[in-house]
Amino acid sequence: AGDLGGYDTYIDSSGNNVLIAYRKIPVPGHNWYMISKIDQDEVTKPIYFLYVALFFASLILVTFVGFVAMKFAKSVTEPLLQGMDFANDIASGKLDSTLQLERRDELGQLSNALNDMAVQLRDLDWLNTGKESLDDQLRGDLTLSELAKRFVSFFTKHMNGELGALYLFDEKSKQLTLTSSYAFSDRSGNFNVVELGEGMVGQAAMEQEVIAYSDITHNAPSLNYGAGEVTPSNFMSIPLVTDSHLIGVMLLGSLTPFTPLQRRYVHEACANAAVVFDAANAREMIGKL
Repeated sequence: AGDLGGYDTYIDSSGNNVLIAYRKIPVPGHNWYMISKIDQDEVTKPIYFLYVALFFASLILVTFVGFVAMKFAKSVTEPLLQGMDFANDIASGKLDSTLQLERRDELGQLSNALNDMAVQLRDLDWLNTGKESLDDQLRGDLTLSELAKRFVSFFTKHMNGELGALYLFDEKSKQLTLTSSYAFSDRSGNFNVVELGEGMVGQAAMEQEVIAYSDITHNAPSLNYGAGEVTPSNFMSIPLVTDSHLIGVMLLGSLTPFTPLQRRYVHEACANAAVVFDAANAREMIGKL
């Protein structure tokens, strides 16, 4: 420091580090100085506390950013892992699997699309399994009676129906005769023989088209479940036709409405069944000659 003034760090009489600044006062004939002293800790402590505050603020910020990053990564990776498990289930034949993602973003849309795909695969599997199994049931040199029994039993069960009745068409009498049934109760005999154009069965036979009825409450066949009887509220009359030649009519009763998928199965499966019945009928006619 010069004679006119300066500053420096010193140790005072108490042994504390102090910052001192001084300056000479211009008074003629005297060497007077103005001295200012402050403890070094009073100057450095605020800076230290500022550093500490900045450190903890940075630590909190890093922790928060890391937490947000982990949550974001989890929100992306978990749906992808669930999607992979879902895809593996579908590939292994577990078509009843569903992907549960309650989201409204692109991943949610992907989840809905995958679930729709699974539904379509289940529907296609149900159709194909039903047609293949029905073909297996009707395969072989079976009599009309055995063929009718197998057809009614499998067809009613696969359609989740509660009542089934197969009427075969007699070319001589021009009547439809009840040949085989499933849980069918007709103690009065009103539904054993049906004329063309008569009731649900006769109308479908005459038009050679599938006819569905809903909300049936009376004058309809009842199903027998052992302890009693109940009348299904939904019926479907399905003509078995090959090359415009009437083979018979399948009457199906259900307590629940028929779905579009079930109607599709009816059209696809019964066409092949009609051919099988026609062939069996031809075999019996030849056998009687």
